[in-house]
Amino acid sequence: MHVVILMAARSQAPSSGGIPDQITRLTDTHLWPYACQQNDDFFAQLCYDACVRKTLLRHDKELRAVFDSYSLLFNSDGSNISLKDAISNSEEDKSSKKAAKRASLNGKAMKVIHLMPISRFEVVLKDAGMLHGAMTGTVLRMILSGVQASTMDLNNSDSDGSEPEDFREENSGSGSLDSDTDSDEDAEARAQANGDQLCFPEFTDGLAALVLYLEPNPFEKYSTRFERFIKEKLLKALQTFWLEISPDTGLGVTLDELRRLQWLSDSKSQESRKAEPTSPEPQLAKESKKTKKDKA
Repeated sequence: MHVVILMAARSQAPSSGGIPDQITRLTDTHLWPYACQQNDDFFAQLCYDACVRKTLLRHDKELRAVFDSYSLLFNSDGSNISLKDAISNSEEDKSSKKAAKRASLNGKAMKVIHLMPISRFEVVLKDAGMLHGAMTGTVLRMILSGVQASTMDLNNSDSDGSEPEDFREENSGSGSLDSDTDSDEDAEARAQANGDQLCFPEFTDGLAALVLYLEPNPFEKYSTRFERFIKEKLLKALQTFWLEISPDTGLGVTLDELRRLQWLSDSKSQESRKAEPTSPEPQLAKESKKTKKDKA
């Protein structure tokens, strides 16, 4: 409610009615016309299911760790930050770091964002042991293109054709990528030029679409299949894969620590629930029934 009041005070012209009149105009103009609109898109309904969102929130830190590990760094103008640039930035002396800090305070520093090319999403599935059989790189690209098309359709319908302000508009440029072969570098460069990249919400939507393709069981609730896919087939598989490569550092250690913290949090919440006193209402109800019988 405080946010609505602040938005009304800053966005609506002052009037004799004061803040109440500004809130009314904000509500009638910008809130009610777009509130409670029915969404008939099947995939969007699955992605925004309450149980699915609960699973995503529960494993948000782990999923973001995976996304950041496999994604590429981009400046806010769409230019790619190569690995050499990242190394050189990490080896700057103290004076340059102080200058960068002053520039960021003055609003001159560029915002750095993470975007995942579809080729890197393919590597995620390969490392998790899911890129085999019917699941190929071609199938994955078809699924993700459908996810992106569905997202754009929803954004266009919500904004009446206007382009949403998200990571995708910051991602129009192309840059050089460090890779082992020139062909991989050219492929990822072409992917950048075509905007063939995913932000984090598109990454999670892509995972939701993969569950429909890899586990098409109509007799099991989708949210149950989704939770099992995230916990076992993705996060646990990636943790095992990276711990075998690097037992002391890297993504595997990060996922292991986050899983331990989640387990400790769940244990504390269960203990607090057990420690809560039982409600006296049932006992009072029994006593009232007993007194009624005695009176009768």
